[in-house]
Amino acid sequence: MLIFHQITNIMEAEFKAAMEIYRQSFPENERQPIDKIEERVKAGFSDLIVGEKDGIVVFMAILYPLRGTNYILLDYIATAPDYRNQGIGAEFMMETIESLQKERKFLLLEVDDPQFGESKEDKQRRVGFYQRLGAKIFKDVKYFLPPFSSDFPTEMILMMLPAPKGMIIEGAVVRNLIQQIYRELYDRGPDDRLLKSIIGDVPGQVELVEY
Repeated sequence: MLIFHQITNIMEAEFKAAMEIYRQSFPENERQPIDKIEERVKAGFSDLIVGEKDGIVVFMAILYPLRGTNYILLDYIATAPDYRNQGIGAEFMMETIESLQKERKFLLLEVDDPQFGESKEDKQRRVGFYQRLGAKIFKDVKYFLPPFSSDFPTEMILMMLPAPKGMIIEGAVVRNLIQQIYRELYDRGPDDRLLKSIIGDVPGQVELVEY
């Protein structure tokens, strides 16, 4: 039986197991330092969710509620290598979406852009996974994950679910959300060159569309 639950004590064995899945699942340039994750979980800024199957941690996700908003960033999500392709991630996402709808909140997703870099098919599958759950992309919004261990940012696309009524968000809202993500998660201020290059091109109204 698969059970999802939140971890708040970084000294628990489940936390260490989740961090091992994290290390196995993301390239170094997309991983934040584990001590930063520990700091946020201890402070209650990030929600670390694990999935256990037969007493084994097989899944992890980190959610970051953006302060003062009804938006939550899906910071990381991963399944242990031996348990992939079993629908575990989809089950977690469906439970999360149901909870968000009840609370009238929205989930933001930073997803690798399949148009860039290697492993394009894997990237396209990830986009398709979120689209099947109802996620839409922010049209004409270029987005980058700032580098953690190199000099080069990673090309991403921003997605959102559930999609809002009308399928349009004001550009000012999108700019504020991106600035908040960069400030709170990546410690980058308003003068950051990468951030300025992103928000400078956000249109006045942003459509939510299929990839």
